[in-house]
Amino acid sequence: VESKAVNLAIEALHHFGQDLTLLRVGDAQGSRFRQLEDPREAFLGLGFDESPMPTAAECAPGMAYLAQNLFLGEGPPTSDLSEGLSILGGGEPDGQPLCVARRVRDLLDRGVPCDEILVITPQPDDLRARVVENLNAWGIRAFDPEPRKFAFDPAIAALRLAMNLPLEGWDADRLVALLRNGQIRPDWPEMRTPRALAVTAQAVRESRVHRDFVAIRKQLVQISSTRRDDVPQGRTSQGRSQRAKVAVGIFDRLMTVYEGLTRPGTWDDLVGWLFELSHELGIAPTPALGHLRTALEDQGEVFRRLGQDFDAWSWGDFVGDVEAVIRALTFPTPQRLDPGVRVLGPESVPGLAYRHVILAGLGEGTFPSRRAMDTARSDPASLDRAFETEKARFLGLVAMASEGLTLVYPTRDEKGHELLAASFLEDVQRLFTDAAWSRARVTLPRLGAILPEDLAIAPNEARVHAVARSCLHRENDALDRLLARPEHREPLSGAAHALRLAHWRSRRNRFDRYDGRLRDPRIVARLGEMIGTQDHPFSASHLESMAICPFQFFQKFILRLPPNEERPEIDEDPAARGSLLHRALEDLHARLRDMPDDQGRPLPERVEAGILPTLENLLESQSDPGSDVDQGLFLIESGRLRRLARRYARQFRKYAEGDGRDALGRFFEVAFGRPDDPYPPLQIGRAPGMIAVSGVIDRIDFVQRDGQAYFRVIDYKSGAAIPTRDIDQGLALQLPLYAMAAERMMFADEQARALDFAYWSIRDRGFSRAKSMDAAVRDGASWKAFTTALEGYLGDLVDRVHAGDLPLSPRKRDCRSHCDYQFICRISHTGAAPKPWAEQPSLEVPS
Repeated sequence: VESKAVNLAIEALHHFGQDLTLLRVGDAQGSRFRQLEDPREAFLGLGFDESPMPTAAECAPGMAYLAQNLFLGEGPPTSDLSEGLSILGGGEPDGQPLCVARRVRDLLDRGVPCDEILVITPQPDDLRARVVENLNAWGIRAFDPEPRKFAFDPAIAALRLAMNLPLEGWDADRLVALLRNGQIRPDWPEMRTPRALAVTAQAVRESRVHRDFVAIRKQLVQISSTRRDDVPQGRTSQGRSQRAKVAVGIFDRLMTVYEGLTRPGTWDDLVGWLFELSHELGIAPTPALGHLRTALEDQGEVFRRLGQDFDAWSWGDFVGDVEAVIRALTFPTPQRLDPGVRVLGPESVPGLAYRHVILAGLGEGTFPSRRAMDTARSDPASLDRAFETEKARFLGLVAMASEGLTLVYPTRDEKGHELLAASFLEDVQRLFTDAAWSRARVTLPRLGAILPEDLAIAPNEARVHAVARSCLHRENDALDRLLARPEHREPLSGAAHALRLAHWRSRRNRFDRYDGRLRDPRIVARLGEMIGTQDHPFSASHLESMAICPFQFFQKFILRLPPNEERPEIDEDPAARGSLLHRALEDLHARLRDMPDDQGRPLPERVEAGILPTLENLLESQSDPGSDVDQGLFLIESGRLRRLARRYARQFRKYAEGDGRDALGRFFEVAFGRPDDPYPPLQIGRAPGMIAVSGVIDRIDFVQRDGQAYFRVIDYKSGAAIPTRDIDQGLALQLPLYAMAAERMMFADEQARALDFAYWSIRDRGFSRAKSMDAAVRDGASWKAFTTALEGYLGDLVDRVHAGDLPLSPRKRDCRSHCDYQFICRISHTGAAPKPWAEQPSLEVPS
């Protein structure tokens, strides 16, 4: 060989190694690839044993013609003989593994030993794992003899996540990943709370702080001290504030665990701290962790011999070296006694002849390798050498097969778009006539959920196929065969329950237990105790959810399922913005109400002068952002709030000159119904079916006209106002309930009547009257008729709930577009067979 370094390396490896195989690619004269000189005599001189590959005469005609003529240009004529060559195409992601499995099974059925079959997958790497998994699922022994990296061990992965957390600035997403990692099982007193780590992870999500341990904890402490929260509650906690309380305890424990990791230390000290961290987090000891500790201690011994045992290491430098050690470590390859099909990468083939070789994954960019060609693209000479090397690599793999060669390529991606095959596969096709190529080529059509019988070999696919045949064609033979085997009975039983449920939902014209109609007397009795009592009053959001869709109310407030909440890092928080603006308006108007103006300025001028200073004081009281990103988001939100404040000042001037010219703000953010509130719950109906309601009213204005006192209830909205028809239909209940509470509690002594109630859309038009009660304002007949009808309607709603009647019957057609539970609701099943709810309450106000 021309390179002395290569010669020395081969000689050393051959001297010290137990088994060394060299694969020589090319014909005997070396004329096909002139840059690869013939090293045969040198290798024989070193004592190598020669195992010649099969000659063309020993191969099938198609393979022989391929080996002799591939890459020889346009000279050879096309051949009509394709025996020994198979070309299989399958769509992603399962088509290629299925093609390989079916080919291997056919070879085994013909009596070919499994250890005489070799599968090679160039890329992507995950294809190799899917091929092995699919072969094993078909009952064919298959294995990848390549050493497995330590980095893929679950315990090592959890430790890497934990040790990098301080270096990543306590990123919230990484922290949530650590808390939800199944390897983390600490033995802390705080873990006595059910699902403490999962609850903490959800609390971190809800905090909306994106990084920094101190900032996240500070926000959790603030949330935990909240007196009330209307966020849907979790199964094992009492709402957002309770989850935050659990999270604070876990955070304090984490702070203790990580306390020493910020200090520099010697290598031995840091190794001890690392595995103390693993122990504290409850990561179970595994062989991988033991090997890692041994490797780190060996490295510490090297430092001692170099006189560096007392050098100080920062945690960041130490973690970087640990990562390098983890990447270098591999599990020892077990010695397999049972024969099996080998699945390898092209760089790992042993270089010996196999009776059958299956080369899979021949998509665009594999042969020639895109990486090899891109690396040499800048230099034409290097590009030619790289291309010749790629040809030699492909031809070497082709030449390994003595009886049969199978080439497998992807045909379509997961979305059905056509994919290109490897360009060398096109070179193979050009050697054969169309008829020969058609005989050798088999393409799987795009696979659906139900595989054909010859591909439904894996247990799960066989069950799907058998159930489908039974349901679609009433053919039960395959299903009966599977039911006779114990391993199939439990999955098929679960499938039967699922099919029965789907049948009840989509084929029955009445609601049942699958659609929210509960009939167990114990459940019905429990419903009456859970909500709507003096101790647990309804809120307006409870009743609105009940009116819009009882099944949504069931999921949200009875089952207390938290909605699927995405938390992008760079995302606005309209709820937090609205809360801050509410507080600013409350502080401003309460101060203007209680403090007279010495200068005699009109109220609109005082609002315009005071709104921005009030907002600035609130912004200054907010916690400092925990990161640069949070700082940027805070500045953006502050700018938006200032613009909204200036817009509100203009809206208030318009209100004061029009609908509010004789209105004075009396109450702001007034709460009722909870134990610490200044007013008791609103009572609707009479005992024993009395309904208790709680809430917080944004604002109540007092109006004096013609000697009669009136009031106006206003609800601030960050978005658009709710249409009046929703109030008339009993779907928007908040403002009517708040008006009833104001009349019976806040203005009981003054005997004020309801004038109207309105929304104040700060982002839109400002004041917008939702419903007026002045049609018969002298005697209040309009308001009395409305409240009487509303009380009867709410009584019917609550009676349905307490009877366990919570059917999947939404009042809005577009409910799926905005419902928090659209991904778990089965409204699409009932759409095929609409189910009437004869007992559905309706709001009917006498004209």
